[in-house]
Amino acid sequence: MERELAGSHLGHKARHKRLLRIGQAMSKAASASFPRQFAKNEAGLKGAYRFFANPEVTPEGILEGHIAATRERCKARGKVLCIQDTTDLIFKHEVEGAGRINQLPKVRGLWVHTTLAVDAATHEVMGVLGQMVWARPDKPKKKKKKKETAAQRKKRPRESQRWGEAAYRVSDVLEQVPPEERPQVVHVLDAEGDIFETLEVIEALGDSFVIRVTRNRLLAPPPGQEGMDAEREYLLDTVAGAPVLGHKVVQVPGRPGQTARQAVLEIRACRVRVRPPLNRGRAGQPLELNVVLAREAQPPQGQKPLNWCLVTGEPIETLQQCLQVVEAYEGRWLVEELHMGFKSGCGTEARRLQHGTRLSNFLALATILAFSMLSLRDAARRLEPPPASEHLSEVQLQLLGDMCPELPPTPNAYEALRAIALLGGFIGRKGDGEPGWRTLWRGWEMLQQAETTYRLLLHRLTPPLADSG
Repeated sequence: MERELAGSHLGHKARHKRLLRIGQAMSKAASASFPRQFAKNEAGLKGAYRFFANPEVTPEGILEGHIAATRERCKARGKVLCIQDTTDLIFKHEVEGAGRINQLPKVRGLWVHTTLAVDAATHEVMGVLGQMVWARPDKPKKKKKKKETAAQRKKRPRESQRWGEAAYRVSDVLEQVPPEERPQVVHVLDAEGDIFETLEVIEALGDSFVIRVTRNRLLAPPPGQEGMDAEREYLLDTVAGAPVLGHKVVQVPGRPGQTARQAVLEIRACRVRVRPPLNRGRAGQPLELNVVLAREAQPPQGQKPLNWCLVTGEPIETLQQCLQVVEAYEGRWLVEELHMGFKSGCGTEARRLQHGTRLSNFLALATILAFSMLSLRDAARRLEPPPASEHLSEVQLQLLGDMCPELPPTPNAYEALRAIALLGGFIGRKGDGEPGWRTLWRGWEMLQQAETTYRLLLHRLTPPLADSG
């Protein structure tokens, strides 16, 4: 945690020291309330509340050190996936500055948009490169007399601009990396980011992308055939008619009412020229895009088939290149896991900080903590998990071995994570699947508490240095 916060600058050394103390307290009991995290430490509790309420403290300042550490981990990686996703924080208590969530007037909360950096080759999680938080304003009670035109709408700030803004922020962060070490950036977006202007922004930055599309966009005719009387062609229809290049087997996780299963996807690909959207009068140059369709041809009866249509700037000349595009999109679940970590693991929605700006400050710190756990969880799920010593200290590994005698003397990340989950109440039967966030956090808190007790006893039992005078 200290390494991720070392480069954060909050304008004063005392604020930075306070940030470190709060981070240490949170890492020992992430989901606990502040009074429990600072038990028997009234000064620390009051300091935490003052810290999050301090107008000089900002989410950007808290995240600054972690983003700098993420940038270092991105160096010389070759290709980095910058996975964007949006989630909401819903509060059951009154929070000043919160806004509406969707169309539910009584449901209040904040919106969070995160960009997570992931190694394209290994899907190793490297950290957050940007995060935006905002409150959605309430709709006016009276409808406007005159309907807003597309041109008027584009002149005002819009939530949809967050996808392009996040790409700009990534560019600004990685601009500080020397050219010879700067990785190629591939922005990975779900269907909500299927926006023509977002594609234009990413291409203007010189980055690549993998974006799931659901709009059947109108295609431009081949160069030299503009203006000729030809049948209109559309993106989804065109790629669906492309020949099958091969197949890919994916594991579909179980959900309520749906068991886990294996799906066989047909892989198709083609290159298209997409016309600008109708809402801007088709003005502008067409975009030349590669398209990969991964579609389940024979889903089980009664189940919806998997159907991923992905536009990309990545090459698609071979089946292997098309499969790499699909694998890049599969990495999206990692940012969803990060969001689940700061929501469930850190109890962000239950925090009684009473104001949106204070909760945004807390969220920044919770995001860093969630990354630390996600990093260990991610390492544990690799085909060849690295040594646990890359993520846990020597003392933590020693204590974990004492608390879980079945742990091997030199465990890998997977074995250590399972041991931590067992501490949290995970049974580990064949049908139990992988441990969830709450179980992992409980086990992690027990290990942290054991380490604190160990260091306290060690301090008390260590004899004082002899007086040399």
